[in-house]
Amino acid sequence: MYLNIREYHADVYYNTKTGERVHAAFPAGVVDEVNYDGSIRAFLFLLNNDCCVSIDKSRRFLSDLTGGKLNISKGMVSKLSREFALKTVPERRTACADMLLSPVMPLNSNRQLASSIYFLFQFAKISEDSFRNS
Repeated sequence: MYLNIREYHADVYYNTKTGERVHAAFPAGVVDEVNYDGSIRAFLFLLNNDCCVSIDKSRRFLSDLTGGKLNISKGMVSKLSREFALKTVPERRTACADMLLSPVMPLNSNRQLASSIYFLFQFAKISEDSFRNS
């Protein structure tokens, strides 16, 4: 693994009349004080969510992997789920619509009764009459 670091500097302008400070524009995509490549964010997201590794252990693993050169904040790791969820809104809406329009919709319900576990699968058959205008 190698680190490719780019540092941007922007001129800061001071308005003497209003006391307002304004900086020059940064390149597109640079929105946070520290920005990480998508592969680093995806790696941390998968490690934290798919592999069920805690945020602290994910941060420590990445730091150890880079020899202590990359220390990412807990806040950045914790906001990855929301960030990736917002990017997949159209795909999730399409998947939900496809499930609702399918002729058979599986409903899963697990029950535990007196030390025995029963799995109950219910299927709702949707007739075409349900979708006709009256």
